[in-house]
Amino acid sequence: MTYFPLLTLALLVAVPEAPTTAGPTAVEHYQQNPAETKFNRLGADMMAVVQRALSATNDAEAIAILQKEGAPLRQQAQQLRPTYAQWMAGLSSREKAGVRARLQNSSFATYFGTLETDPQLNNRLRSNPKLNQAVKDLLSTLDMRAK
Repeated sequence: MTYFPLLTLALLVAVPEAPTTAGPTAVEHYQQNPAETKFNRLGADMMAVVQRALSATNDAEAIAILQKEGAPLRQQAQQLRPTYAQWMAGLSSREKAGVRARLQNSSFATYFGTLETDPQLNNRLRSNPKLNQAVKDLLSTLDMRAK
């Protein structure tokens, strides 16, 4: 299988595993922070680019889509990273668990999971290392740890 390190969702948001699990109130009664909203929009935009790229039957065309359309998304991620990391650092363990739960239920996290679990997509990525790397390069920009 192709391994996508960002499928480890805790790394995506730099959320350490909480010692306690979040109850429903951590998810239900939380007002989304603008940094989280921007991250979610970025993830959805990246999902759309990856879907568009992988719908191209020609791998060279798919790579070109990932590079061209991914460039502004990489820039947005770079601009968001410090704000997002600072916001995450200020959250309690319970709040971080809520962020993790919302992320795991997001449409983009679910889709990115299919890159590893869908045999057709996985075989395509495994058979073309350049395409595989182009997808990984784009998705790695969702890592919001301070750099």
